Amino acid sequence: MFADTLGKFYLDDTIKEWIIEALNESHNEEERFVKSELAKLQREYARNENRLHQVYRDKLDGLIQEDFFKSIFNKIQQRQQEIRMDLDKLKQKNFNYMKEALLILELLQDVKNQYIRASKEQKSKILKILVSNVELKGVNTSFYWNKPFDILFELGQTDKRGPSRYRT
Repeated sequence: MFADTLGKFYLDDTIKEWIIEALNESHNEEERFVKSELAKLQREYARNENRLHQVYRDKLDGLIQEDFFKSIFNKIQQRQQEIRMDLDKLKQKNFNYMKEALLILELLQDVKNQYIRASKEQKSKILKILVSNVELKGVNTSFYWNKPFDILFELGQTDKRGPSRYRT
């Protein structure tokens, strides 16, 4: 049932080019966002490093008490650890985003046959990417597609030979 429904997606060369263009634009936006976030986190990390050095100097110079030094030092170190974790998450997010975009493009090339050949885990991943919900009403099934797959499915329904030339 899922394979037959997936076979109704429409993807011609023009739509494929639009998808590639949209993925490129999306990737550029994601890249700008990641670079901006990385720079922000790196600036905060550097500021905290300076604070660590300053609080250490203040302790050595006898300007602050041991308890205060430990408290400030531990807070700053904890925040540094959080920043390192945020940096790792951001780098992983960027990598996952690129992998998923390429997977989507490959998937749309021949989604029905790819779904048929896929393992259970792969079928589940394909459906998670494409479908937001499925409703069974008696013998009827309704698919609710994630965006922009709803548009590609709709294009496949407009005409068995492909979408109308007047459809935007």
